[in-house]
Amino acid sequence: MASLFGSLLGSSAPRKASGKQLLERLASATQLDDRREALEEFKELSTTVPLRLIDRGGIGLLVSLTQDRDTQLMRDALETLVNLCDVAVPSAVAEDKPHASRVAGEHNVDVLLSNAAHLPAALAALEETDFYVRFNGVALLQRLLASAPERTHAALLAAPAAAGRVLRLLDDQREVQQNKPRRES
Repeated sequence: MASLFGSLLGSSAPRKASGKQLLERLASATQLDDRREALEEFKELSTTVPLRLIDRGGIGLLVSLTQDRDTQLMRDALETLVNLCDVAVPSAVAEDKPHASRVAGEHNVDVLLSNAAHLPAALAALEETDFYVRFNGVALLQRLLASAPERTHAALLAAPAAAGRVLRLLDDQREVQQNKPRRES
């Protein structure tokens, strides 16, 4: 039945939405399920295509989603930011055209660090109890430090709340956070 309607409309396969369309859909969605679906599709797109985003409606929108009350949206927004700030993602493109992935990742890091409010907002996730939210918060910090260590340090020092979150994370004695082998007595 779907193929009949698809042939009548001139297309048998659904078209994939572009990054711009997904971000517009995400920004305008009022229902939680619609927001989740648009963000999930955008996250998947960020793993296959090197994307360079602007602040307003792109990086800024994703950072604002890290403040959402819905844990899944927070987790997916942080994971998407990690993908966007990683100079080796998407890996398939990085193998063929490493320059495109590196340029997109460095551009996104620059956009994220250019707004003084973004890093503290994104690192607020380090206060959450959900493991994957915290994991992706740490992964984002790692990507930023790998790509622009001086600017990341400066942004942390300029935001006492964000610096405090990182220091509390370093003081966390749980093995998951410290990643140190246990000593046996």
